[in-house]
Order: sequence, then C-alpha cells, then structure tokens
Amino acid sequence: MKPISPEAAGALAGPVIEPCFLIEIELDEVMHLSTRQRFEYGGVTYEPGKVQGLQVSQSEAQFGLINEQYQHTTPALTGAYQRAPVKVWWTQGEEPAQLIVDDGYFAEGYYDSESREPPTLLFQGNLSHFTQITSILGVVASRSAARHYPAKRVLPPIANYVRPEGTVFQFGSFTFRLEPRD
Repeated sequence: MKPISPEAAGALAGPVIEPCFLIEIELDEVMHLSTRQRFEYGGVTYEPGKVQGLQVSQSEAQFGLINEQYQHTTPALTGAYQRAPVKVWWTQGEEPAQLIVDDGYFAEGYYDSESREPPTLLFQGNLSHFTQITSILGVVASRSAARHYPAKRVLPPIANYVRPEGTVFQFGSFTFRLEPRD
C-alpha cells in the first residue's frame, strides 16, 4: 500500500461532508425541498425530510417524494402533474463559521450579504412519469419534456409520396391527420 502524507491523513480523518441538494417541484403548489437540513436562501426556505434517493444524470433526475396522506395520488394517476417543472441545485450544506470580532470593529451593514456561495443549478427539466405511486411517489424528470400525445411523421425516405397537409387516414384502429412540421 502506498503511504500518504500526514496532511492528507489529517484531511481524511476530518468529518465526511455529504452534498446538500435543493429541489423545487411544482405539484399542486411549488414545493421547496432539501435532502439534508433546513436551508434558507434568497428568502426561500427548503424543507428537509420529504425526499429519498436523489439521482441526477445527464438526461434525467430521479427521486422519491413522500406522499403524505396520499394527497398527490389521484392527480399523479390522472396525469395532472405531467410536464411539471423540476429544478435541482447543489449547495454547501452548513453555513460557514462567522469570524468573531468585537462590537464596533466594522460599520453596521458591512456584512449584510449572505455568507455562503449561491447554489449551483444541476438540473432543470419537466416531470415525465412516476415509477411508483404509493406512500412514496417515484418521480422521474427529464430535460426534454414528454409530449402530451404521440406524433407520427411520415416523410421520405420512409414514404416517397406524402399526401397534402390536413389529409386524414386510418391505419388499423388508429386515425391520423397529417400536419406541417414546425
């Protein structure tokens, strides 16, 4: 095993710092949630204890949301929350210790700004679906929003002849209407 320096050993022996994530999700109302402790920033209070197992990837964010008294069950089943905005920030959890100075050492209002760094936006997207709807909602949000309905496009080279816009045709039990591309 490779030996490490005393400085590195001292740094590793210190407290383990877990990341703190802040989540803003709009279900029936805008909810501000924290994965660790109660967090106040910019006049908004992020409440802990309602988020489980947050995972953020390049294309989506997944987490469990405590569904107290099953208040979000019916709207989640009916699709009322489809495309709801979701934002996830990373931040330093604990507020850094303030320097202790004697009264009168500096002018009043000199240190009015917040002492911690602003949160870093990691993810911004829309709620696409739920993996589970029980006492915990399994929220999956993606960067590109899900569509309200499937959109079929029939263009060359799949089809060499395309009917004019507005043409309605049936394929099996489905009815399609050709619309112009945006």
